[in-house]
Amino acid sequence: VLIRMAFDKLPPETREVLFLVDVMGLKYAEAAEVMGVPNGTVMRRVSRARRALLELVDGSAAQKSKMSREL
Repeated sequence: VLIRMAFDKLPPETREVLFLVDVMGLKYAEAAEVMGVPNGTVMRRVSRARRALLELVDGSAAQKSKMSREL
């Protein structure tokens, strides 16, 4: 659930590349063709998108941990 909520907070172009590569399982070249961008662009976007998703998840987990300690 946490991953899904974080995924929904990402900008549309970030969600698109993660969906194509990580959910649909397309290769970078295939995703590049679908998106109409160079292969290297997909590689960079996937890297940044994964990092952004992790930051959202880690931030949410840290916030939940902090809240439970305050109770």
